[in-house]
Amino acid sequence: MIPPGYEGDLPEGYFHVQSKTYHHWFFLRAFVQNGDLKAAADGVRAGARLYPLSQAANPPEQVFHNHSG
Repeated sequence: MIPPGYEGDLPEGYFHVQSKTYHHWFFLRAFVQNGDLKAAADGVRAGARLYPLSQAANPPEQVFHNHSG
């Protein structure tokens, strides 16, 4: 998510989304196959990454916080 007015270079290999505001909601969707919820959740945990552009060259380890109770 690129902030409003950003004019710097953007690294290749990423999905870039230009935002009109500084407030964001971020949703992910897991696709369940054969009723295997754990595999779907594991796929999201393994593939989703979100970090500042300034850390693109050396992204931090992703931490998943389970708020489902």
